[in-house]
Amino acid sequence: MLIPRLQSLPRDARDTLFLLAVIGLILLPQVSNLPWWCSMLAAIVLLWRGTLAVQAKPLPGKWWRVALLAITLVATYSTHRTLLGREAGVTLIVILLALKTLELRARRDAFVIFFLGFFTMLTNFFYSQSLMTALAMLAANSGFWASACTHRAAKLGSSPTKARAFAMVSPVAYVRSANPLRRSLTNAVGSTAIARSATASG
Repeated sequence: MLIPRLQSLPRDARDTLFLLAVIGLILLPQVSNLPWWCSMLAAIVLLWRGTLAVQAKPLPGKWWRVALLAITLVATYSTHRTLLGREAGVTLIVILLALKTLELRARRDAFVIFFLGFFTMLTNFFYSQSLMTALAMLAANSGFWASACTHRAAKLGSSPTKARAFAMVSPVAYVRSANPLRRSLTNAVGSTAIARSATASG
């Protein structure tokens, strides 16, 4: 029942839901490292944005976003006693990524979300360099590029030449963006192998 309902949604709504799912995949490993209010606020914002997409309702106004950002800054300072540093920075970028989805209107907004998402992806490795984390982020990276290609192809649909050019460039850009994740994956596999060898020899 869910799949037919999704298929009946407009293209923009389905693309938005896919992008929100990718963002959720990026944020999920961070839950245990974030303040409880940060995880809850990010989840509420993503669910809110998904509901707006499904129901084809207008996005919230500027003052909603300003109010949520102000609450985030106050809560971050109360939690970390600073707005600088690694912990406060990760908290802020997670909320900024979630809040940016509430103004996903133009192509520029989509690209800002993509860049924030790639940066948030890398912050996962502050806390874990495990094989599962690397695989999850590699999957999220693929999802982001699939979303970017879909979004761009829709914009260039009326121009076959530009669409073909973008299709040729996208794999190169994907490979370059995946290099840090592949290195983390390689390091994770190497660390696991070393740990197993140490355990076996001990």
